[in-house]
Amino acid sequence: MRKVESRRRFGAGLAGALALGACHPPDEISLGGATTASGSATTFYLSPSGNDDDAGTSTHPWRTFAKAFKRLGPATTLVLLDGTYDGGTTGYLDARCSGAGATASNGAAGAPITVRADHPRAAFLRGDASGPPFFVDGCSYWTFQDLRVESDDLANAPDTVDAGSVVVLGANHDIRLTGLLARHPNRYKHSHVVRIGDGSHDIVVEGCELYDFHHNAFETWRTSNLEFRRNYVHSRDTPDLTGGYVSDDQTRGDYGFLLEETRNVALENNVIEDVNIGIGVVGRYMGLSATDPPPVPADDPLDGNQLLGNVVLAPSSAGIRLDSRCQKESPCTEPARSVRNTTLIDDVVVGAAAGLDSAGAIGTNVQNMSVLASANGLLFVTEDQNVGVASTSMTANTLAVSQAEAFRVDGETNWSFDHCAASSSNGAVSDYVPDDGHVTNKVVAPPASDLGGCLVYLPATSVLKGAGSNGHDVGANVLFRYELGVLTTMPLWIASGANHVFPCGAVVPGVNDDADTSCGGVHKRLHVGAADCPYP
Repeated sequence: MRKVESRRRFGAGLAGALALGACHPPDEISLGGATTASGSATTFYLSPSGNDDDAGTSTHPWRTFAKAFKRLGPATTLVLLDGTYDGGTTGYLDARCSGAGATASNGAAGAPITVRADHPRAAFLRGDASGPPFFVDGCSYWTFQDLRVESDDLANAPDTVDAGSVVVLGANHDIRLTGLLARHPNRYKHSHVVRIGDGSHDIVVEGCELYDFHHNAFETWRTSNLEFRRNYVHSRDTPDLTGGYVSDDQTRGDYGFLLEETRNVALENNVIEDVNIGIGVVGRYMGLSATDPPPVPADDPLDGNQLLGNVVLAPSSAGIRLDSRCQKESPCTEPARSVRNTTLIDDVVVGAAAGLDSAGAIGTNVQNMSVLASANGLLFVTEDQNVGVASTSMTANTLAVSQAEAFRVDGETNWSFDHCAASSSNGAVSDYVPDDGHVTNKVVAPPASDLGGCLVYLPATSVLKGAGSNGHDVGANVLFRYELGVLTTMPLWIASGANHVFPCGAVVPGVNDDADTSCGGVHKRLHVGAADCPYP
C-alpha cells in the first residue's frame, strides 16, 4: 500500500493531547463537590439552568462559561449538559488565555483542558450574530468535543474582525476540535463558519460538519502544522443577502476550505459539496503589502501543504485552486505569496468547471487524482498576476474525463504528465495541450462502462487497476484513512447495515437530517457501495 511521508512537525505536546482526546471521559468517582476522573483530572459541569453559586457537579452545575473557565486547568474537563447556551443565559464560549483580559488558563502537554458535550451535539451554542459564539485566543492544549454552534444574520452587527463568524480560533496552538456541528455565519458580514487565524499552529480539526454558509466554510490564515481530517461541508445553496457581504458566488458558498498563506497544512479525507471552489491553497491576500502584517514566520515560503484523499462534488468553478497571488511581481520573491511544494494524492473532483486549476504554483506534485464528469480536467495555466513565477508541476497516474481539455499547460517552466489517462468529448481538442515530450507513457482511457457508476474508487475489474507507474492504479481510490500524512489500513467508509457510510456525527433534527443535503447521505451521491459500484 502506498504511503506518504508526513511533513508535519507536531510536537510531543500535541501527541499527548491527541492521546487524551477520547470522545468519552474515564470512569468517575465522587470527590466532594466536584467529580474526579480515576486519576487526577477533575470534571466540572455547566448548564443553562445551573447556578454559579453551586458546586459545578452533574446535579448542581454552574451556569456561565466565565465562572467555569476560572476553574479549569491542565487535565480538567468541563461537561456541557444538554440545552441552549447563549448570551442571555450562560454567556458565550469565550476563552482568552493571555494578556490583561485573560478569561482562562492553558492546559499542558499530555494534560489538556477538555470541553465536551454530555451528549453529542445536544449542547447548543447559539449566537446572535453580534460576535462569534465560540471564540478561543492565545490558548494552548485545549480539546473541544461534540458541540453544536450557530450564528444568525444581523445587519447592524459590529464592524469588528470575524464578528459574523461562528467559530473563531485566534493565535492558539495544540488545540483539538472534534465532532463540531456548525452553520449559519452572518451573511451581512465577511464571515466564515470556522476560521483559524494568524499565528496558530498544531491544530487538529476532525469529524466536523459545516452547513448553510455564503462565503467560506473553513478558512485558515497565516498558520502552520494544521490537520483537517474527515470533515464534511455543504453550503446548501445559501445565497448572499441584499445589502450584505457580496461573495464570489452569490448563489452558494465560496470555498469549502481556504488555505491562505499557510505552511504544512494537511487536508485528509474531507468531503465538500455545493461550493464555488472546493479547496483553495493561495498566497498572501492581494490587499496586503509584503510586510504588513509581517509574514509568519518571516522567511518561510508557503510550503508543504498536502491534500490527501479529499472529495469535491459539484463545485460551480474549480474543485481545487492553487494561486500564488504574486501581483505581477517579476520575479516573484516574496515568501508569503508563492505557493510551493503542494502535494495532491488520491483526490477526487466530480462535476466541476475544472478539476484542478493551478495558476502559478511551484513544485506541485499530483498523484492518482480523478477528475470526472467535468468541463476540464487539470489546468496548469499561469495567469497575469503570476507572470513572474517560475511555476512547475509533476502529474502521474491521474485520470481526467472531461468535456473539453483533459490536461493543459500554459506558462509552466517545467512540467510532466506521466502514466495518465485522458478522455475528452471535444474531438477538435487534444486530450493533452500541448501534446509533446512532456507527456510520457500515456494510458488509454477506458470506456465509461469500465468505471460503472464508481466515483471515488476504481472497481476491481477496471483496466486502470495496476496500469500506472510501478504497477500503481491510474486514478484515485478513496477507501482508507490518512493520518498525519500517512495512508493507513483503517477504512474510511464505515459499514452500516447494507451501506458503507462516511463517518458523520450525531444527527440533529432539522439541522443535518436531510439525506439529500447532509453528511448522512453523501455515500449515496458518491455511489459508495451502490449496485453499479460494489464496495471492494
